[in-house]
Amino acid sequence: YKIEKELLKEAYSSNIQTINLVITIVLGVLGVLGYLGIRSVKEIQTDYSGELEKLKTLKTQLESEIESVRSKQKEFEGKVGNLAKTNEEQDRRLQVMELIEKISNLIRSKQWVWALKYVDIALGLDAKNTLLLSQKASCHANQGELMAAIENVKKVLELEPDNSSEAINLLEYLALTNQREEFEGIYSRYKNAVDIINDGSLTVYLEALLRTMGGELEAAKETLQKFVANQGAEAKKHLESWSFNEARTITSK
Repeated sequence: YKIEKELLKEAYSSNIQTINLVITIVLGVLGVLGYLGIRSVKEIQTDYSGELEKLKTLKTQLESEIESVRSKQKEFEGKVGNLAKTNEEQDRRLQVMELIEKISNLIRSKQWVWALKYVDIALGLDAKNTLLLSQKASCHANQGELMAAIENVKKVLELEPDNSSEAINLLEYLALTNQREEFEGIYSRYKNAVDIINDGSLTVYLEALLRTMGGELEAAKETLQKFVANQGAEAKKHLESWSFNEARTITSK
């Protein structure tokens, strides 16, 4: 019994050592694996954080590039829009120029009604074109429609206050309609431009015309006689290319 007891104690002690050794080895392996696992996780976290930062940087760069592309797109669209507007404006101007030429030909052939129709079309494209307004005034005046002519000449002078040629036309229309007060106001404003034409012969014509339309025939005659008396025997004071169509149309009535 004693020997068996000693054998059992020896075997138990040996087994205990073996078990402790195995447990130690297992724990050691687990510890190593745990360390390696923790290290691996930390490395993964570090790598993930680095990649995340790179992605954030790339996202920022991408957003910046997208914004740059949008900005260039808007700029391009603006240029395309401006180009389209420019082309449209050029087309409109060409149409107006063609119509002005057509109207000029109709006026030269004294087709006032047709000229007016084309003028209205052209003014629909360019309502502030002073040449068109002047042509419209001329068409009305040559048909004896002086109030309409006066209205259009005034529009020209509103846009071009220094247009003395149209101011002189207005003076003739005002004289033909016997609007003395307004005539005097316009004349005082453009006196220098009027008096210089053909050494004052235009001024004499307008004054005589105003007196004639006012029924002051003797005064008109006196104005003309005085002017003629002051000229030399060989003097020729013409109004050159001045048109008397309007005066003929009105005075003949």
